[in-house]
Amino acid sequence: MNGLRLLINIVLAAVCAWGGIYLLGQDSYYLHDRWHRVPGTTFSGM
Repeated sequence: MNGLRLLINIVLAAVCAWGGIYLLGQDSYYLHDRWHRVPGTTFSGM
């Protein structure tokens, strides 16, 4: 059980790190609100 838990944590950490690197590499990324398209958050790279 501990080996499976460790593997899942490693995979989740890698996915989160990849997502962060992806967002930093983009010029800008607009994440719209779930129910309304107008409000949202704009992420801009370094």
